[in-house]
Amino acid sequence: MRLQEIWGETYQGSATVWRMRANEIMRNLDRSTWEVDPPTATVERLLRAADGEAERHLTILSRATRLALDIVNGAIADNQKLINDWEAFGRRLDNQECALSVRRDTIESFLEDIPLLPPTAVTNPLSTLENVPDTEHEPWFLD
Repeated sequence: MRLQEIWGETYQGSATVWRMRANEIMRNLDRSTWEVDPPTATVERLLRAADGEAERHLTILSRATRLALDIVNGAIADNQKLINDWEAFGRRLDNQECALSVRRDTIESFLEDIPLLPPTAVTNPLSTLENVPDTEHEPWFLD
């Protein structure tokens, strides 16, 4: 059958199904569309994809699925790197906090060793300073 030769690369089916397709398209009196129009949904359900088409479709589907899987695996790896970085920053913050605590303790121990005078024992140094004339900044043209 001519229909089977034309559409055989796309569809496979029994001789009965191809005859049903032929009867279906012969209802249309326009002969120019008989071989060009694809099968209707009714007949297409009875046909199956040709082996070459099915393999090609599965190959494309497999590639697309592998690509999607690679993308997801890459995102998971990026997330793991972010988690590792986050944990590293947490450790650095903990270390920084420990270092600051040690420095605070050191400064506090210095403060404990320094005898502080009561505020009443501290005199104002300005009251004991002698007022010396500023000879370095006098205008030179006045001489």
